Amino acid sequence: MRRVDVHPLYSDHIAVVDNSGSEELRQNLMMEKNRRLEAETVLSKTQLQLQIAQNCVKELTSATEKWRLLYADLEFQLQRQQTQRLSQYHLEGRGSGLKRDGMEKQSLSNLCEHSYEESEGIVPWKYREISRHALRQSRVFEIRRSCSAICIGESFSTASFGIKCVSTLDSGHITQIPVHQTAVRDLKISATDELVLTTAFDGVLAVTDLRWYSVVARFKLPIQKRQGWSCSFSQNDSNIILCGFHDGTVGKYDLRKLDIRNTEQQNALMMWKLPHRQPVHSLKIIPSDDGSESIMAATFSSCSLWRLDSTDASNNPQENIKTIPVDGNCTSSSWTENTILISTRTQKQVHAKHILYNLPSLGEFPDVLTPQCTLNGHSTPTMLCRSAIWKQQNRTFVASGDEVTKSVLIWDAQTEGLIHRITNLHPSEPVVDIHHTIPIGDRNTSEALCGFLCPSQLVMYARQS
Repeated sequence: MRRVDVHPLYSDHIAVVDNSGSEELRQNLMMEKNRRLEAETVLSKTQLQLQIAQNCVKELTSATEKWRLLYADLEFQLQRQQTQRLSQYHLEGRGSGLKRDGMEKQSLSNLCEHSYEESEGIVPWKYREISRHALRQSRVFEIRRSCSAICIGESFSTASFGIKCVSTLDSGHITQIPVHQTAVRDLKISATDELVLTTAFDGVLAVTDLRWYSVVARFKLPIQKRQGWSCSFSQNDSNIILCGFHDGTVGKYDLRKLDIRNTEQQNALMMWKLPHRQPVHSLKIIPSDDGSESIMAATFSSCSLWRLDSTDASNNPQENIKTIPVDGNCTSSSWTENTILISTRTQKQVHAKHILYNLPSLGEFPDVLTPQCTLNGHSTPTMLCRSAIWKQQNRTFVASGDEVTKSVLIWDAQTEGLIHRITNLHPSEPVVDIHHTIPIGDRNTSEALCGFLCPSQLVMYARQS
């Protein structure tokens, strides 16, 4: 037997365990629990205080918005009363003796007692909201003349832009037509209600057929004029289209003469050069009673008019082009039944305003065109925003957005008074485009449509019968 094979069952050695540090560890654990409990208590108190502060901020924000709207209303009422007094004194032959300081001292509290919607002689606003449409990023839209659908220049992805068609009879019926690679700058619907003309900064002037929901023609713009700012259809012939460029020129195109090779030099039939080398941001074609048509193109400094069938006036632009100078930064131009609307935007020393002119024939166009009336008292953002003008019930109405209150203002040009304010639009985005259309065809003419476009939302109103 070997020694290594013997295993003792019992030993006379005693193992000693030192547990003197367990009490210290237990005390440290209790202290850590107490500190954690205190921290959780402080955190709960802080979260409660934060919630209370957030609620206070919401209440203050709501109160601030209410006071801002009230201040804007009072400011508009004061401006209207000043305008009415000026008109009255001019009619009485005492316009030169009018003292502006006396009007400005009038108490605003007295103005609160009178509502501009209840003023004598002002037509009430009889429209109701019918739909809202969420958008990704849009800046232009137009209503079909039959009021059966709305065409919106919409963004589908970061590299796909085009036309979003929404039915006014069924808002769930939506068709998307990719057309451009950059954002749509302008959109027009032809007089036949079948074609849509769009332009963008991707160097393409496109025509889309609403019957097949597909692009039927693409005009490649000249390399030096790839930035198409505006476009328009001829009212008499939908094959004739126009495009306004960034360098103050307007090009004329014909769908029947689209070159198969689609070269820039052979596409344009004619180029007109405006007095100012600035972007042509507004482009309209105005029909005349004699069957002829005139072009109205607006830049930042002026609004120009000339006949559509005139020859190229690039060598002498003043020969055939009549110009209306604008003393502010012009943002849009429009027309309705021989009335021109030119809108300017807010600047540091100049307030925004809407100027209305009676449109004479080009042969009788005076050297200085006198405004019919001027509407002001609103503010505009720095970006280009379009206003609208239309005639209804023998009255002329003007609509535009107000940047301060993020609302839309409706004026009656006959009384030069504000008749309505629409405030339930997007709370943080400006109104970039407005359109009003009275339907033609079988639809009831009392069901006029009016749309207000923000970059991420379109709100549609219909006239109540």
